[in-house]
Amino acid sequence: MTTDPFDARAALLDVARAWRATPDDLYQLAAELRHGADTLREALDKIESKTKRPVADRYRQGRARLLEGHLPGDWLVKLTPYGDLPYTALEPLSVQADLDRLVEASGAQEVARARARGHPFADANPKCHGSGSGRQYLWAAKEVDRQLCRAGYLRAPKLGELPEPRRPGPSRSKNLTEQELLDYVNTVLWTSPDPRLDALLWLCYRITLARGSELRHADLASVNRARPSLSVGGKGGRVRELPVHSRLLDAVVDLATGRPVPADTDQEEPLFRTRNGHRIRVRQVERWSAVLHDRWAWAQGHEIRVHTLRHTGSAAINTAAGPVADGLVLGHSRAQIFSTTGIYLPDEDPFPQRCAAVEAAFGPLDGWPDLPETDLIYRLTGLGPGSDPR
Repeated sequence: MTTDPFDARAALLDVARAWRATPDDLYQLAAELRHGADTLREALDKIESKTKRPVADRYRQGRARLLEGHLPGDWLVKLTPYGDLPYTALEPLSVQADLDRLVEASGAQEVARARARGHPFADANPKCHGSGSGRQYLWAAKEVDRQLCRAGYLRAPKLGELPEPRRPGPSRSKNLTEQELLDYVNTVLWTSPDPRLDALLWLCYRITLARGSELRHADLASVNRARPSLSVGGKGGRVRELPVHSRLLDAVVDLATGRPVPADTDQEEPLFRTRNGHRIRVRQVERWSAVLHDRWAWAQGHEIRVHTLRHTGSAAINTAAGPVADGLVLGHSRAQIFSTTGIYLPDEDPFPQRCAAVEAAFGPLDGWPDLPETDLIYRLTGLGPGSDPR
């Protein structure tokens, strides 16, 4: 018995309407009926055998979780093991559900690890800390989806519109409050093997907004006591002249010249040097961060280093003198300042503007910096207004 083609076509259309199937669904169904539906693993094997390139090899952890439902020894959460399912099972809704479970479970694990290390996150919401593994999983799924489409298994990618998990933002301001500044410098100086050197370094970082390496590499020859200023080399080899309060600069120079210079040192005399005369190394200020995190709960779970003083000083200058002056002291390029503020910068020496900005935020340059921690530093080291720097 034969079937009228017209009747068969009408029957298929009736079925399609009952399923609410799209044309793409019908094409895919026809391909599966004609060739048989490969599992996702079989489809990837065929693609890789033909192209000689592994699919989603850059996202190995994400691919392993996608195919197996977990990594070896990883039982954080039970995910869908798509590897032995038909490739058509890789649907946006199910992938998104797995992604949500993975982000929350891996985030909870990171929160627990941070607490066990003694440095808990300020924001203990798991969804803020599990986005890394979630992105790997999603990137692998999208790459597999693209390759299936390219190889003719699918007519169009299905997962392209799935959003990436949101990255965790800063859980606190980059700036330190007045009390945090006092806590920080108090801890640094009480534990310091060389309190005067650490105090002078602290004060220079506070008012110059210099990067960590810029002061560590500063030389005695870069000081101009008449201005008063210190010239540092920044990013891209650009040199900028930074105003420094005269009393502070005198104390820095007097401490440096009162210490020896080893015969094996470089030709330039370092401005900040140890008691033996050696140029200070990065561990000098890395120690600050270590003792801070050991002592204060508010610092735990945050990346607080000497660069925080740059952010804190920047906020003070921005408030006192505006974003243009702030950008000039920070050493931003003219293009960057313009793009940030939309204000035209005249072609002139920026040093007077830097002086005005620093004085507006930290007091007149002919004296000692006016900072919340000035009195505490004076009590702990003897360095301050009217003190003998030696």
